[in-house]
Amino acid sequence: MMIKTGEILEQARARTGLGDFGEESFLEPLSRLVDSINRECQPTPIGELAIPEMLISQLAIRLEVEDWYRRHPEIEDEQIVAPLFIASLPRTGTTALGFILAQDPNTRVLRQWEAYHPCPPPEAASEHDDPRIALAQKESDGFEGLIPELVNLVPRSVTGPQECYIIKSYAFSAYGYDAIINVPSYVEWLVHSRGALLTGYRYHRRVLKLLQWHCPPRRWSLRTPEHLFAMDVIDEVYPDAQFVMTHRDPVKALPS
Repeated sequence: MMIKTGEILEQARARTGLGDFGEESFLEPLSRLVDSINRECQPTPIGELAIPEMLISQLAIRLEVEDWYRRHPEIEDEQIVAPLFIASLPRTGTTALGFILAQDPNTRVLRQWEAYHPCPPPEAASEHDDPRIALAQKESDGFEGLIPELVNLVPRSVTGPQECYIIKSYAFSAYGYDAIINVPSYVEWLVHSRGALLTGYRYHRRVLKLLQWHCPPRRWSLRTPEHLFAMDVIDEVYPDAQFVMTHRDPVKALPS
């Protein structure tokens, strides 16, 4: 399998009929990721199909996000006020805490269905019966069919809070890739590239603005272990951010 950056960009344009990817800082993380996949990843036959499709789909979502901004520039005026970031090691209760905080009607969480399908942006009048909920449920059922033990490991719901590294992946600046594909040089580069992390969190904010535009409340609760390694970057992008950390004995958390 050999992925070419230029080709997947063109495939995303052809799929959507759109051409503007927005600010171009995502191109270096994308190129680094593609290079790492080509050199270091040894995918299964399913992976040879799934990996290019994942990248094209993420590029297509980016095109759609930028198209909404082009047609509705007032989205840029949305304010992300005092977001709460759960920044902790994995397996320390972050998922449970995220679901508990989501019970507050004044808290806005990144729901699984909208994380993977942010466009068109959700509307308050239809957020509970949006057709993407059923689509996300079908996708989730398929995933759980492959890994049935997930059902009993952590709270799961397509209408519940999702880790927000998903929306950073639309800038191709997310540690989450190495959970599904072997890309060590990409991860090593990302860890030491403050510019790439800034790119990811700035696009993170851009997607949140779009999602809350017609679907308040506007007090975000956000979670992913990635936040633990970028708190200074988060503080720059979200100057009024607040953080909460869960704790568990690392001797128990890391093997878990």
